[in-house]
Amino acid sequence: MLKKHPFHKYCKESGNVTYSGEMASDSKRREKVYLEYGCNNYSKTNPRSKPMSIWKEQDVLKYIVDNDLEYAPIYGDIVSDDNGALHCTGHKRTGCAFCPFGAHLEKPTNRYQMMYYEHPRLWDYCINRLGYKEILDYSGVKYLPEGVEYEKPRHFKHPKQWNPAEIPRGQKV
Repeated sequence: MLKKHPFHKYCKESGNVTYSGEMASDSKRREKVYLEYGCNNYSKTNPRSKPMSIWKEQDVLKYIVDNDLEYAPIYGDIVSDDNGALHCTGHKRTGCAFCPFGAHLEKPTNRYQMMYYEHPRLWDYCINRLGYKEILDYSGVKYLPEGVEYEKPRHFKHPKQWNPAEIPRGQKV
């Protein structure tokens, strides 16, 4: 409701169409839609273009490396593992910061644990003000970094006061 509804409303009112970077390899649902409609859907009710549908994550990372393209620093460095597969050392994906969809599948350090360090005020708002603490507790998703005891935050350091080397990350490749 927070993402798709306003977007569809905008497209309807403006006459513009959806142009997104979704990849079929992102999920079974996206793969199914790609196999049914292809990269471009010319339907009268919801026309859209998804030119990245045929790409896989490795294709994107290889293209960035091969062409020495700039990308957002939130992804960290692009490195290869022993098998030659490319990975980002920072965030793997970005999207709605609050969205818990798939959070139970993430290995530590998950999005909420990273948010604790990277965006503490946003973490406090999400966990305490929006009530995600109860939701994540019920779902078994850890929202505190390892070794941190829960205490309703009163004040967080400003991000400029942090030492990035002290922020724990998930397994680095």
